[in-house]
This record gives sequence, C-alpha cells and structure tokens, in this order.
Amino acid sequence: MSGSSEGGLSLKDTAKLESRLLGSACWFYWIAILAIMHGGAIAFKVGDVSFIGLGVTRLIDQTGRVLLSNLGATSPLGLSIYSMTGTLVVSGIFFACGYLGLRRHLWAFITGICLYALDMLVCIMMADYIPLILHTGVIIALLRGPGSIIKLKQAEDNEPAP
Repeated sequence: MSGSSEGGLSLKDTAKLESRLLGSACWFYWIAILAIMHGGAIAFKVGDVSFIGLGVTRLIDQTGRVLLSNLGATSPLGLSIYSMTGTLVVSGIFFACGYLGLRRHLWAFITGICLYALDMLVCIMMADYIPLILHTGVIIALLRGPGSIIKLKQAEDNEPAP
C-alpha cells in the first residue's frame, strides 16, 4: 500500500492540505479575538491599540459617538454598550467564517476574505495605515484556505466508492 488512493491524494498530501486549511481558517478566530480585545480597550479607555483591531469597529465606535452626541446623551456606558455590541456582531461573523471554513465551506472563506479586505479599505479611508501591514499578512495567510478546500474536495470527488 503506497498511502494513496486511485486518483486521489496521498495521505501525506491530504494531511498537508488539512494542516494548511486549519492554519488559514484559524486566522478568522484571531481576527475575532483581536477585534474583541480592541473593542474592550476602546470601551475601557486603555489606550491606542488600533493596530490590533478592525477598521469597522473603530468606525462603529466613532458612529456611536456621533449618534449619542446628536441625541444629547453623554453617558460613556451607552457608548460602550453600542461599541461592544457592534464589535461582538462583527467578531461573530469572522468567527463563523472560521468555523464554516474549517468545515470546507468555500463560500464562508471567500466571504470572510472579502470582508477583511473591505475592512482594509476602511482603514485606508480613516488614514490609519499601521493596521494595513497586519491586514496584508493576514489576507495572504487566509488565501491559502480556499485552494486547500478546492484540492481536498477534488480528491474526495475522485475517490472510488467503498
């Protein structure tokens, strides 16, 4: 036995693709976790940690400030609740992309990559250029996932029936 199936991938190649998929999909979890940490830092006024967060969470925070000031509200608690709710929703989306990506849902990977690329544009619009380095590296890592999914699905389609 050579460790490969007819028309399929060898066990070593399959393991390599699975590992690449895992490494890529886990970046969605990191995006979600760092966004939550960034949201907490904003809510508790820890300092400027914008390089670890998402542009959209900063946009949510700024929108909340404008909305609350227009309503005449000055409560920092209201802003914190608004910002953290938005951050948790956005983080949940990225978490879901990672979860579904690990289950080989190509659409989830592509959606997550597109959303993260859009977030990169938000950073550019906000003239916040430091996060662009992190965004670029993460997008490169994320792009390994869809190719792995495609190759693994092709190998499964080529496997003979038991």
